[in-house]
Amino acid sequence: ARPDYVREYLADNRGRTEQSISRWELGWHARMNRISIPIRSCENELVGISGRSYGSAPGPKYLHSSGFQRAYYLYGEHLATKQAPVILCEGFFDTIFMVQNGFNAVAMMGTHLSRFQAEKLTRLFTKLTLLLDGDRAGYEAVDKIVATMQPHMPVSVVTLPEGADPDDLSVEALRELGLD
Repeated sequence: ARPDYVREYLADNRGRTEQSISRWELGWHARMNRISIPIRSCENELVGISGRSYGSAPGPKYLHSSGFQRAYYLYGEHLATKQAPVILCEGFFDTIFMVQNGFNAVAMMGTHLSRFQAEKLTRLFTKLTLLLDGDRAGYEAVDKIVATMQPHMPVSVVTLPEGADPDDLSVEALRELGLD
């Protein structure tokens, strides 16, 4: 069961609808005191679970299940429309926000795009739009990803204001920045 405060965090604080919470199978891992985020392959196979800390829980913000190798997967690849343009985000909640608002999006689960993720993007999608966080790590990752991906597919970049994550902005504000 998901405690009410987790629903409050996901729905009220992060703006996720009950439909999105259900669709993405977000839950609660009571022993770890973390929000559980299942990660599925293109074939909808459960390949890992990430746990996001909640409140003042000790340890890192995210923990992945033992044996999960994020370099092989894109978060949301099981729900993304293939052979279409896609938006690449850094994180889980940004991807959920984008899909909830009608965009085709996946996440690399960090700022490093692995060789396997790059090959998967090239194989599954027709155009790539980068929508990374508005921080130093996001800005630095953009140049590396463009250099990696541009020889293989059209790439565009939507640059967020300093300090902003994609899900901090409204859909209208994202469109004003050039997201289509």
